[in-house]
Amino acid sequence: IPFSGQRQNSAVRRAAAEVSQRQWQTTQAHRDLLASIGDVKASVQAGYGRLEILDQRHLPNQSAHWEASLNELASGTGRLEDAINSARQLTGVKLTREAVIRDLFSARARYEALKITGVSN
Repeated sequence: IPFSGQRQNSAVRRAAAEVSQRQWQTTQAHRDLLASIGDVKASVQAGYGRLEILDQRHLPNQSAHWEASLNELASGTGRLEDAINSARQLTGVKLTREAVIRDLFSARARYEALKITGVSN
């Protein structure tokens, strides 16, 4: 049985509303994806910055401090506790560096996955 004019118009309006809603959902999902990509990209950039600071400042400074404490200990002017604390601090900096690298790999993997998702959809 063919639709009457009113039923046909109603079906067309429902279909148009559904299409409009799906377009809005798609647009919103695209915006969310772009925001996620931006957030992860910023996280990657921050990770590289933090790694650079650790490599250029903290690690060399703490290594020099540890070597100095060992030299003082060897010369008899230093204390064993100071050398142990310095070694702990150096280990802490190295562990922090490794954690930054781990987080950086994770963020890069999320970034790549989001880029692939964005390209394929």
